[in-house]
Amino acid sequence: MKTTNVLIIVLLTAAATVPAQHFTQAGEVVVSSSLTAKSVQPAGDHVFVSTVNSGQQISVDVTNPQSPTVVGGIFNPNYSDQFTDGCWTPLFGGRLFTAHRFGGINMLDTSNPLALATDATIVPGAATSNYSHEGLKIWTNDCYGPVGPMSFLFYGECHTSSTGPSSLGGLRIFQVGSGYLNEVGTSLNTELGGMSLDVSRDGQHCFQIAVQDLNQTTEARRLVVYDVSNPWSPSICANIPMGGTSSYFDADIEINDDTTYAYAAVGYDGLQVIDANNPCVPTISTYIANPILFIRGLTFYRKNVLLVSGRINTPTPIDFFASLNVGASPTSPPLISLHVTDMNIRDMKVENGMVYLVGSRTNGDQVLQTWL
Repeated sequence: MKTTNVLIIVLLTAAATVPAQHFTQAGEVVVSSSLTAKSVQPAGDHVFVSTVNSGQQISVDVTNPQSPTVVGGIFNPNYSDQFTDGCWTPLFGGRLFTAHRFGGINMLDTSNPLALATDATIVPGAATSNYSHEGLKIWTNDCYGPVGPMSFLFYGECHTSSTGPSSLGGLRIFQVGSGYLNEVGTSLNTELGGMSLDVSRDGQHCFQIAVQDLNQTTEARRLVVYDVSNPWSPSICANIPMGGTSSYFDADIEINDDTTYAYAAVGYDGLQVIDANNPCVPTISTYIANPILFIRGLTFYRKNVLLVSGRINTPTPIDFFASLNVGASPTSPPLISLHVTDMNIRDMKVENGMVYLVGSRTNGDQVLQTWL
């Protein structure tokens, strides 16, 4: 296991020797005091905060990033617990996608942020046994048909019961239109629990983190790469161990489309670098890991800057997000800046230079923060 001593030391000393700060908090708002935040989806001058407990979607006006405002567009979708990330597209006037426990995928019309409405709902498979965790991504290709750009939703599926290991899971692909989600091709059963996934910009490959047993506190984690160049006929081109184990919902993966690398946040197993020069023969290395360091999520600020969020589990936990210069070194990116926060970060997204964090405070408040 490789450990980058400089970064570990900086993290463990809670920013005592932090480089120049790249970001400054602009504003914040409490979005709920009773629900648990799961994800944040930027959508122009609004963001949508999703919650785990009821699957509620909360609309926040961020026109003024110094003073974000909950606008009351609280929406209770079909199904309940949201275990997955969400994703948003400006297509069709704006659509938000969320996946929920027991299999419901919701497509919400967000053209009016004050009045979200269901545009389509689909239950892929048995409603009592299928549910998604982290894998939900939309991809739009460059081909234009009679109704506009052809868009696909990639869904990382888990299939389990209250006892026993997962028996079905993998990747499902849906064509997206105004008012419909149509499954295309054949779902790929890897017999693994599908988790976080990302799709390359050219739409040729889908990278997915998956686990073998969804009913244990530790699971063997694997990287599955799918050839999705033809969404109607996808295939598996790699299925390799990632090493280590951690709770199944603690994972995130992002592809850097300007290089041949992808990055995975895998909880207590740290931050991993995936060399995908040959996508079907990827190699994995651990860049940073420490028994008390938990890496929760990641996203790109721009092509050369990777943002990573996590927690240092000292007697008084330290929550943070950091920026890494993957342009300087894709495999050993130096630290640019480190920012200690006053909340446990649940999700992190970037749009137009603005960083959106959503997280939980110890008093139960669920908070959206804006950083510039």
